[in-house]
Amino acid sequence: MKKLIVTFTIFFLFSGKTIFSQSNNDKIIIRAPETAAPEKEPEIYDRAEIMPSFVGGMDSLKTYISRNLQRPETTAGSLEGNVMVKFIVDKKGNIKEPAVLKDLVGNGAAAEALRLVRSMPKWLPGKQNGQAVNTFYTLAIHFKL
Repeated sequence: MKKLIVTFTIFFLFSGKTIFSQSNNDKIIIRAPETAAPEKEPEIYDRAEIMPSFVGGMDSLKTYISRNLQRPETTAGSLEGNVMVKFIVDKKGNIKEPAVLKDLVGNGAAAEALRLVRSMPKWLPGKQNGQAVNTFYTLAIHFKL
């Protein structure tokens, strides 16, 4: 009988369950060690009640792009088309993790679009329920050089 109780005690000890065992009218409580909850990743919204925006609005964004867009060094002829770049505008307005979704230009335009997005100043962050939140934003950069 003792062997059976010891076997069950060992089984439940390693299975992470709490068990109660009685021996000579004394209660023995065996508990699995508590583990800390994993840290929750910050949520990133695809759409927020108020989407992130460039300081000064779309007109300022267009001006910024036209003044800072450079011709990729790998091209000699004309370039025309769009490069779609997706990035995160964090709670503080910083641009994080820019990535090219679609490059319809080629010839180094994607690399230039990423350089341009990484060099942007802080944005106004998106808001959900009145609180600043991390939000995805997709931007089409038009090349006509």
